[in-house]
Amino acid sequence: MSPDEEAKFDVFLSHSHTDAEWVEELAKRLEDRGKLQVWLDVWELVPGESFIQGMAHGLNKVKSCAVCISKQTPKGWFQEEIERALNRKTSDPSFRVIPLLLPDAETYNVDDFLGLKTWVNFKEGIDDEMAFHRLVCGIKSLPPGRGPKKRELEPALGTAQIIPTYLPEYSQKLKGFVDENRGEEINQDLSYLQDHRILLISGVGGVGKTTLARALVENRPDTIPLPFWFDFRGRTETTLGDVLEKLADYMNTPDIARFKEEGREAGQDDIRRLLKELNKDNPLWLIFDNLETILDEDKCFHDRGLDSLFSFLRDGGHRAKVIITSRIVPETGDEEGLVDILDEKHDLKGLKTGFAVDYLVKNGLGEVEPVHLEELATGFDGHPLALKLLIGVVKKFGIQNTLDDLSTFRRHKEKIIKRTRNLFAKLAGDEKELLERISVLRLPEPLSAIQEFFTHTTTTDAVENLIDKSLLETDHEGHYWLHPLVREFAYDDLKNKIEVHEIALQYYLLLPLPEERMSKEDIQPLIEAHYHACRAEDYNKALNIIMDNNIYEDLDRWGNYRTLIDLYLKLLPEDHFNDTSLLDNPQSHSLVLGNLGLAYRDLGQVEKAIEYYEKALVIAREIGDRRGEGADLGNLGNAYRNLGQVEKAIEYYEQSLMIGREIRDPRIINFCETQLNSLKN
Repeated sequence: MSPDEEAKFDVFLSHSHTDAEWVEELAKRLEDRGKLQVWLDVWELVPGESFIQGMAHGLNKVKSCAVCISKQTPKGWFQEEIERALNRKTSDPSFRVIPLLLPDAETYNVDDFLGLKTWVNFKEGIDDEMAFHRLVCGIKSLPPGRGPKKRELEPALGTAQIIPTYLPEYSQKLKGFVDENRGEEINQDLSYLQDHRILLISGVGGVGKTTLARALVENRPDTIPLPFWFDFRGRTETTLGDVLEKLADYMNTPDIARFKEEGREAGQDDIRRLLKELNKDNPLWLIFDNLETILDEDKCFHDRGLDSLFSFLRDGGHRAKVIITSRIVPETGDEEGLVDILDEKHDLKGLKTGFAVDYLVKNGLGEVEPVHLEELATGFDGHPLALKLLIGVVKKFGIQNTLDDLSTFRRHKEKIIKRTRNLFAKLAGDEKELLERISVLRLPEPLSAIQEFFTHTTTTDAVENLIDKSLLETDHEGHYWLHPLVREFAYDDLKNKIEVHEIALQYYLLLPLPEERMSKEDIQPLIEAHYHACRAEDYNKALNIIMDNNIYEDLDRWGNYRTLIDLYLKLLPEDHFNDTSLLDNPQSHSLVLGNLGLAYRDLGQVEKAIEYYEKALVIAREIGDRRGEGADLGNLGNAYRNLGQVEKAIEYYEQSLMIGREIRDPRIINFCETQLNSLKN
């Protein structure tokens, strides 16, 4: 298209004749729902005119091209279409080429091209709302954001309709590799699940626990619907309510999340409702990935509700099968392990030597002597992540250099994780700075987030290089993240942590929020901003994020008291009552303590609430904050009333009322008079 020629169409749909019917239906939806002008051959080419000339002319009249790929796509045709579209892009950099995968697409024939682009995947079919949204945004050159909200699905007759949850990417190439190399483990675990309730897949980081769980999903019995999958990675503050809310969506059973409507914290009654639902109809699979994220140093759950959930799941009363991946074996609050005997966990090891060598050969090291490949495979215990990194190291530094490093590792008796860390450091190279900076991110994020951490030395191809080196993960749908072990390595090496967390803080604060907040997910950017403010040691900013954005009101309204407590606790020193405050203003410190008391009271932990009220009261009196003093006294009155200690409650209400009258605060006066009248009459 010449500079003076205006594009008449928004998108050119390039497709093989075998996919014509599916693509035409998509074109209709793009025009009717997306309000876009679509160039489609059967709509625009005049019968009798040259097909090739018509296609070339059409490509010059559009702003973008979506190349549709399916299982039947001939590779020769695909390469010609891509070449034609990329030639058009060469003359017009604003022209966009969008790979579009049809439901049955197999990517291994086009991986080289897809690795360079963000693709749109209609794997769930033409009705996939998120895929359609992403395609429209790609055509319009807009970031897709969080996408449209899920449409409610009609429940099937006689049973609840399962709404699929997110599953980790599992390409045909990866599936083939896992089926071949982990077939024995897959069969053993499937057999085990027939007679057992919980399967725990444990092992060192990077050994392939998540991949094995994903393989079990693909090989599950035909009677099992698509499983529930909850990934704890990056969600250290996850509560029982968060998990039950997701399960309620998955099972299309709102009653499981009744606690939200009732404005309370989720508890054991809600778990019992879940178990009742899990005892109906066909058995379901529940998969909990990266469980170690929510365990403390004693291997126990940081959240009492989650402790109860997994204890109930362990003890039965349901028909579900539970699959857990974790680096460490968790223990529950009743001092029993989540699995009671050693045989009830699958301690996943690395790939067997023959399989590991085969993996290295198939991924670019076929020219290396077999004896050397075997030495590498055994030297790294077949550790899958180490093998991925080894490929890049050998290609970059040569086989002899890599074997010399391995000899050094062995001489110093370094463990497998340390050996893998050394591979990481060597392979990262010029992109190590970027890798370290993005290691502060806890969740999968779009490219725009990654770019926030670029410096003047970051090259334009840094992201692609990291993907090529297997150091950066992507779903090829616009999201990027680090493998947990790579993130751990990179963050350990990051020197200017405070500065980089400040960058992340600003990024999350600028993200738009929904006009109507309905759940914790809607304020997740603010929760992430709070996390990074604390990591940047800007505790005053972290408190402002809670108060200025009314997070405390939202979480209180939704019954997310545990999350609110976690946010407040991050603002306190190690010894909450005696160490020097992290906040500049003692009044702010008193406010946090008092609000923590309120949250603990809402959780039913009244004695603990009293501890925080009393400390807040001491600070309020020290600084002469009469309004704060009156509020703390009133809260203590409420607490003792809840405990049934009426005389003590009256004493605190009267003290609060006296201060309210002194400072002429109508809220304190009205509240205390109401409470006293209720107790005395």
